[in-house]
Amino acid sequence: MRLLLPSALAAILLAACAEPKSADPRATLATTTPPVSTNLTYVPILAVTGKVAVSNPKARFVILSLTPGVYPPKGTHIYAYRDGVKVADLRIAGPQWDDKTVADILSGDPQVNDQINDN
Repeated sequence: MRLLLPSALAAILLAACAEPKSADPRATLATTTPPVSTNLTYVPILAVTGKVAVSNPKARFVILSLTPGVYPPKGTHIYAYRDGVKVADLRIAGPQWDDKTVADILSGDPQVNDQINDN
């Protein structure tokens, strides 16, 4: 009797601490979260943006201050906008230094602080 009571008590405690078993093994799969994919791809937007820093309409060129890290090659056509309206067609002529570059004025009349965009 002395061993029966402690054995029964130990059995009850172990049974209470045990994890309940699911009848359907698919039920545990449905409740778990799916694995998170670590194969994410970052695609930067490489749009040419900036503003007109200096304009010389007589010599038909402008100096552009572009977004750092995005520098169009020579010959690229870009446009100047003022208040959302296209005011000039420009072509990158170079040279480039820091975030500044030179562009030829093909048409229009760009002014200082006009916004630059490549579309």
